[in-house]
Amino acid sequence: LEFRVCSSDLMLLYFTGSRAAVVENYRSILFFSDEMLRLTGKNTRLTIKGKGLSIEYYDRDNLRVTGQIVSVEFGVL
Repeated sequence: LEFRVCSSDLMLLYFTGSRAAVVENYRSILFFSDEMLRLTGKNTRLTIKGKGLSIEYYDRDNLRVTGQIVSVEFGVL
């Protein structure tokens, strides 16, 4: 099962169930722990909360986080 969410600043978020997500077009990683990942986009902050979170890979434009994803929140910078 895959869900796609797009915010107004073109940060793209793709879910594969509740165990993995790929974020495209993020600008920076603000915070990371095994329970929370916080990213910024052009005008948006993205927070992913969960359990056992792990960044599987990241590069300049894409990031994949795995673990038990519990919630996702977009906020305006």
